[in-house]
Amino acid sequence: MLALSKLFPNLNFLGVDYVDRWLRKGTLPEEKQIQPNLAFLRAESLNFVTTCRDENVAAFYVQFPDPWPKRRHRRRRVFESRFLDELYRVLSPNGFLHVATDDHDYFTAMRAVIAASEISWRSVRESVNQRLVHPALKTLYEAKFSAMGKDIHYLEMRK
Repeated sequence: MLALSKLFPNLNFLGVDYVDRWLRKGTLPEEKQIQPNLAFLRAESLNFVTTCRDENVAAFYVQFPDPWPKRRHRRRRVFESRFLDELYRVLSPNGFLHVATDDHDYFTAMRAVIAASEISWRSVRESVNQRLVHPALKTLYEAKFSAMGKDIHYLEMRK
């Protein structure tokens, strides 16, 4: 997010995560310069998105959400139909949703949620190990998982 906020200084960026330690990591002075267009919010993603106004966000980046791999925990996954509906509602015309995960099973489940949805995205692109949006920018997780030899799955959907 820091790199994006520097690349697009005229746009505002908000990082949302429920786990406070990930937000603190993004706000440590040695890891981030103060960017006036970047802020962080501790919130549950679905609850946050439901409070947003219609067609008010240019882009969402859902980066490496917790895959909750155990069967009994899968109900905790953020990427489900209501979340997708809310993201679509909030996206501005021509806005996009970018998703990245290293978990193949979760990626398959995400694709199933999209296929079952009644949303008519203008375009849906996917790739493995080739970032679709801002290919030169990598998250810490992307670098870590790539170094481990894991496949990274990407989705981009445009409203």
